[in-house]
Amino acid sequence: MAEKLKIAYYLCSKTDPWIIEAAVSVFAIFFVLFNSRKRNTVKDNLKAMGLKPCNRLVYKTFYNMIFNIVIFFRTVEKGMDEVLSRTKVVGLRHLDKLPQDKGCIVMTCHLGLWDLAARFLTHYLARKVCAVAEFKNVSPFHYELMEKVRGSGSVEILPLESPSTSLKLAKFALKTKGIIALIGDRDISGSGKETLFFGRKSFLPKGPAHLAARLDIPVFIGYLVRTKAWNYRAYISEPFFMADRQFGMEILAEMYFEKIKIKLEKIIRENPDQWIMFYPPWIK
Repeated sequence: MAEKLKIAYYLCSKTDPWIIEAAVSVFAIFFVLFNSRKRNTVKDNLKAMGLKPCNRLVYKTFYNMIFNIVIFFRTVEKGMDEVLSRTKVVGLRHLDKLPQDKGCIVMTCHLGLWDLAARFLTHYLARKVCAVAEFKNVSPFHYELMEKVRGSGSVEILPLESPSTSLKLAKFALKTKGIIALIGDRDISGSGKETLFFGRKSFLPKGPAHLAARLDIPVFIGYLVRTKAWNYRAYISEPFFMADRQFGMEILAEMYFEKIKIKLEKIIRENPDQWIMFYPPWIK
């Protein structure tokens, strides 16, 4: 598998972009036609957003999924320059509002190029960034690949499964005043909070909200999506901060949780065909 992946990201980095675009278009058709499970999942996700699960949106979701994989592989060989040079950043001014005397949390979801989002952020911040990734049942080669692309020296990657990760994140925010990058649309650890997400019963991670409340730090929302084949848009929201200490810690955490959930719903609805979620958080 390792050798096959090496060949794949070598080909993705050396092949002419327009040939890649044509190939992705064809592969997307095959995925839509022959992967009924994922096709039905995408349709159900669109219904949850209140959208008609038309063939165009389903196809575009698969198209975006494959293109994101290609870009991920190209980044292994070519770095982030290609993405950075073709990205329009919306809300960059909001980074100036981040406090300098404390850390911060950036929340994103499985939207667009989430694997590159934390690394993208380091190019606009003179701060360290720390992200959490799932490494359960991942081979050493895959682990090295994820660290190379997601981190590449500019982002510290912590394993989600480690019981010490929460403590390390707290120390990171307090000592380095850095940015913690987390994903909030899927409860991978199994310790999430039951809530309504797009009007459906779901389990979503509660850790980010509790971390923000406990450390008394702000949260902002960010994402990186493709707008055309080789063009991108990065979005950075205004940071929000639940600073009213008249409430207890649990109430503050609940306030953060609801705010994060609503904002994630908004950015997903605005980019429905970029939400690559084949394991949705709905409670069956």
